[in-house]
Parts: sequence; C-alpha cells; structure tokens
Amino acid sequence: MLDCLKTFVFPKLTDMYGNSIPKITELKVLANMVMRGIKIIHRIPVKGSPLEYIQLPVGKGGLGVACPNITALTTFLVSTLKKLWSEDPYIRRLYREYLTVVVQYELGKRKEDVTIHDSASYLSNELPSKKDAFGYNCYARVKEVCRGLSQNQDSPLHKLKFTVVNHNLALLVQATESSSQKVYTELDIKRLQKNLKNQFITAQLHRFLVEKPVKSQVVKVIQQHPQSNSFVRTGGKVSLACHNFVHRARLNMLSCNYNTFDKTQSKSCRRCGYMNESQTHILQSCTYGMANFITARHDAVLHKVKSMVEKGGKKDWSLTIDEELPGYTRLRPDIYMQSPDKKSVLIADVSIPYENGIEAIQESWNKKMLKYEEGFKHLKDQGIQLTALPIIIGLLGTWWTPTTNSLMELGISKAATRKITPELCSTVLEHSKNIYWKHIFGDSYKPVPIRYGFETPEGNQWKKERKPLPEPLNA
Repeated sequence: MLDCLKTFVFPKLTDMYGNSIPKITELKVLANMVMRGIKIIHRIPVKGSPLEYIQLPVGKGGLGVACPNITALTTFLVSTLKKLWSEDPYIRRLYREYLTVVVQYELGKRKEDVTIHDSASYLSNELPSKKDAFGYNCYARVKEVCRGLSQNQDSPLHKLKFTVVNHNLALLVQATESSSQKVYTELDIKRLQKNLKNQFITAQLHRFLVEKPVKSQVVKVIQQHPQSNSFVRTGGKVSLACHNFVHRARLNMLSCNYNTFDKTQSKSCRRCGYMNESQTHILQSCTYGMANFITARHDAVLHKVKSMVEKGGKKDWSLTIDEELPGYTRLRPDIYMQSPDKKSVLIADVSIPYENGIEAIQESWNKKMLKYEEGFKHLKDQGIQLTALPIIIGLLGTWWTPTTNSLMELGISKAATRKITPELCSTVLEHSKNIYWKHIFGDSYKPVPIRYGFETPEGNQWKKERKPLPEPLNA
C-alpha cells in the first residue's frame, strides 16, 4: 500500500498540482486522510503521534511520505515562478504584465505607479489588498501559498516571502528562526523544487528534535547510521510483526502502564513491581524477562559474532567466550582473544542499550571501554597490547557506527561486516518484539520462530566449543 502511494499516486498528484488550483480546504482533507492512513498501515496511534515522523525522509529516520498539502503548494509556487522567470520572452512578458495588472487593481494604484517592490510585497501578503477587485487568479494562489507555508500557526517554514534582487523578483526562504536565510533567483529555477524540499526537511527535523524530544530520541540515533532505517523503503530483513511493532516503539508509544494518562491506574510494573513500567524497563531491565528473553537477545548477537570470528582473519588467535579469566579481576568479557605470540589481547563485549538519544548510546560505549581498560590494566603493565572493543546495537535495531570498526578489529572482513549488519539489527529487533509481547501477555504468549535474524542455541555449551584450526599444508 505504501509503495503504491509513493510510486503511482503521489507522482501523479505532483504533476497535476503544477497546473491546477484545488481548494485549500480539500487539500487539507486529502493530507489528513493520507497521514491518518499511513499511521494505520504502520500501526502507529492516530492521536498523539508526530506527523514529522511520517514525513521525514527514510535517511533521516522517518517513513518518507511527503505531505500532499505541502507538495501541492510548493509545486504550484515553482510552476508559477518558472513562467515569471521563463527564458521565453513572450511567456515571461505575459506573466509579468498580468502580475502588474493584478497588483494595480488589488492595491488601487495606477499601472505606471506599480513597482517591482509592490509586486514582491503583494505576493508576500505584506500590503493590504482588495481581493474582489480583480478576482481569483494564479497570483492570489501564490499569496495563499506564502501564507500557508510560513505565516499560519501550523506553517512548516519560519519565513517564505518575495524580495527584489537586481530589479527582479526573488524568493527568500528561512527554514527555522536560527537557520540562515536562502535567496533563490531565476538562476536557481532548475533546482528550486529540490531546494525548497530540503528547506522543509530542515524545518520538520528541527521541530521534531527540539519540540518533541521524547518521541525523537530513537530518530537521533538512527541518523548516525541511516541504513538502520532502510527496511522502511525496501522491506529489508524485517518481519511483518516487527514492522507493526517498531514504529510505535521508536515513538515511545507502546502500551505500558507508564504511558497511560489514567491517574487511577498504577504506573508500576505488572510483572516485577518496579515503580515505573516504561518501555525502557520492559525491554532492558525487567527481571521477568531478564533471565530468558533479554539474555537470549544478548547471546544471539554474541553467538553470531563468535561464529564470524572463527572464520575471520584472526581465527588462529585463542578465543574464550564469557569466562572469568585468571588474574586480578573477576570480569567476564563476552569475547577474549589472545594473539599467537601472546603480545596482544582483544576484549569485546556486547551491549544492547535502549536508544535514549546519542548521549545514552555513547555513554554505554564509554562504560564498556572504561570497564575493561581499567579491569585488565595489569595486562598493560606486563607490556601486552590491550584493545577494548564494545559491540553496541540499540535494542530497537539501530546500529551504532563505531561497532563496525570493532568487528573489523576482531578479524571480520569489511564485506562480511557490511553484510551482517542488517541481520544483527533484525536479530535484536525480533528479540525485543518477543520481550515486549511476552511481558504484556505473560505465559499465554508463544513466540513464533524468528524469520529474519538468529536464534540462540540451547544451553551454554556453545560458549565452550571452538572450531578446530585448519591443519597446516604439508611442505
């Protein structure tokens, strides 16, 4: 359904908007219907969910569905400017003379007194005018566009107005109050539609991140690795059940006691009694799911990384999985590797934190680094080169970019790392989905086999197993 809208419906409407003037009220009705339909398709609550998440491009962490109302107004504005700035002298003169006549009648001036500054002020709604003096026309629509895109309370842009550059009309655009002003002249006409679209994206992204910090936390993390959101466009290696789960989770709108507005309902966890049953608590720390499902999510990632290390460029290194090592520490790193000459040690540890913004993920990374660099400091004192390698994946399937370097340091090739990244993200997402539904429904919930991603082998014997090294070739 979403692909049908993006491929057939929206392009056809965009082509139509360039030469038609549908009613503003009808455009708003269409936009509301489309946005509501997209939310229903993706199982996002219709009320309370931000439109920015729907409209932001996939690479920015959204669903990539442009608002039909904004698209229609922008397309008509660009189409009109193409005629005012046309290279054909006849079309250029025709539309400019028509604008002069409209301004003459609506401002009550003589034709010879109308200046280019009057035209710019008229189109920008800066001068009082008599709407009935000339009748509805394409320039009246341009005025509605400027008002709808920048001057109303819910307008996406901070400023959109006409100005004069070199005795010619130009378009001034400012996405947000703190951003710089952009002035587009007839030299920019070929890229004007794209430039305006980028300004809308900048404005939407700023409003989403600044005004809605709780619902935009996960999106901030996605932006440091946009490929984590590519499944929205392609389907990817993500099951339909996860598609129905992940968008509500990213917006912090999963059903849980902490998210309710009912003052008579308890906020405490229905399973362990913790004071706040939030998404973070359910998916990361609830003791009800910790022993089995949360641990299984961690071990599923660790098991796959272990199997790749055994096939990688450092398969001749000694490998220990989740064991306490002799020495001056009681730490149990997930992966402990020692080079054949015993002069280098690699320590890797898997962490799956909740995506509470960039700072939370970075803090998780820093804690792992500090934990093992301090815990195995005695190795450095012995002259051994120690490298701590955190492996961080957000529990809603968001890849933390430095994790790529950690896997490559473990001997996994760049191509193999690039290939396994979406599968590891899907693994985490599938397990997180099962953790949530198991928490909500309890023993009545029966997890289905994971379609995309990796399961965890039963027991802990796999942690002690090690594939034998290849036998050396005879001389």
